[in-house]
Amino acid sequence: MTVYFIQSENSNVKIGYSGFVERRVTELLKQHGGVFLGHLPGDRKLERHFHEMFRRQRLAGEWFEPSDEMLSLIAAVADPIMPMNASRRPAEVLRDLDLMYAREAADALAEIIFQMRDNEPMEAVCRLLAPALGMSEARLLAIRDCEVDSVTVAEFSKITAGPELARRVRDAEIMEPGSTDDLDV
Repeated sequence: MTVYFIQSENSNVKIGYSGFVERRVTELLKQHGGVFLGHLPGDRKLERHFHEMFRRQRLAGEWFEPSDEMLSLIAAVADPIMPMNASRRPAEVLRDLDLMYAREAADALAEIIFQMRDNEPMEAVCRLLAPALGMSEARLLAIRDCEVDSVTVAEFSKITAGPELARRVRDAEIMEPGSTDDLDV
């Protein structure tokens, strides 16, 4: 099985999977025009993983509104040459994606902490930030230090809120020190 990505003439992106990817992609390109973006070995689980990552961009079914993030990810992980036979197993692909997102989350979290630091001790910043992210301080530090193999979609979404999150946590602490319970992140 293979997960594939195509971009139609109207620029929407289809994320699908097939056991006969050459035939399926050819059919889709005849119907919708556009280009083949790439493929990777995978099954429904990997396809769902991508669908979940880009759920906010879903148009209908397996069609998504493209974003720079989506197209960059596809370019980074997908083979742009039509497959003849897949050599990597889906579990390996998922692990690579999880590690890539864990590293991106670590970088984003380090940036948030840097923005919030402002002469505050690291422990104080982490004590403020962890509840705002809905995680323990230990989990926050493990993500920041790249000591995790994966992050959840919810964690990734909250962490990559970036400067807005740092500002909101700081504002909540200024308004009512010690309480970040009311933050909606």
